[in-house]
Amino acid sequence: MEILTKRLLLRRWRETDADALYEIGRNPEVKAAGWEVYASREQAESDIAVWKNFDDTWAIVRRDTETAVGWIVLEDCGRDERYREMEFVVAASEKGQGFATEAAIAVLRHAFDILDMSAVAICHYPDNHASRRVIEKCGFTYEGTLRRYSRHLTDSVRYSMLKEEWVARFSAFI
Repeated sequence: MEILTKRLLLRRWRETDADALYEIGRNPEVKAAGWEVYASREQAESDIAVWKNFDDTWAIVRRDTETAVGWIVLEDCGRDERYREMEFVVAASEKGQGFATEAAIAVLRHAFDILDMSAVAICHYPDNHASRRVIEKCGFTYEGTLRRYSRHLTDSVRYSMLKEEWVARFSAFI
C-alpha cells in the first residue's frame, strides 16, 4: 500500500532504489538509529530483496525528486495483533526538513485509521536527539528508558501512542 503526503510518497522498495539506500546506509550517522552501516551496495540490495515483500515497510520517497531518502517500518513484534512498533531512518543529507515527522504522522494515520491498531510504540537511543524531537512532535507519550534493551545492548528510550490519544490529537485534521 502506498501512502501519499504533501511532499512524500511512502511505497514498497524497488530494486532501482539500491543506490539511494546504499547512500543512506553507508553514512555512519545511521548508527544513531540503531542501524548497521553498509559496507557494500550488495547489502542494500539484500535488504531491498526482503523489504519489498512486506506491506508495512516503506521507502520514504521525495515526490519532487522521486528519490528514496529513508525508510519507515510498522513492525509486528508478536505482542498483540493490534500493537505495532515504528522505526524510521532519514538520510543525513535530508535531516532537518521535517520528512521524518511527515512520514511518521502518515504511518500513524495508517496504523490507527486503516489498520485499527490499539497502540504504536517507538524507541530511540538516549543520545539520538533528532529522533527524540520527531517522536515528541508526533505526540507520543514517554514511557521510560529500558536498560540494555536495544539491538546493541544500549539503553532504549521508549514512547507509545494509544488510538484514543491519536483521535484526541489529530481528529481536527482527519
